Amino acid sequence: LKQVMVEGGFPESAIEVFGWGNRACAKAHIGGPVRAYGLWRDLSNDEEYPLMVWAFARRA
Repeated sequence: LKQVMVEGGFPESAIEVFGWGNRACAKAHIGGPVRAYGLWRDLSNDEEYPLMVWAFARRA
């Protein structure tokens, strides 16, 4: 995503990219009807499994 922003004209130093993902949560929602993941289950970020990414940037 950062590279897309750079190619779009934003300076690399002015870009912040973040992401969130949780493998167990994704597994619970893939392959059929969405079922409740559970109120007390772990939703901590798994940095090696990003499901959603976003970026903030400022033009120079």
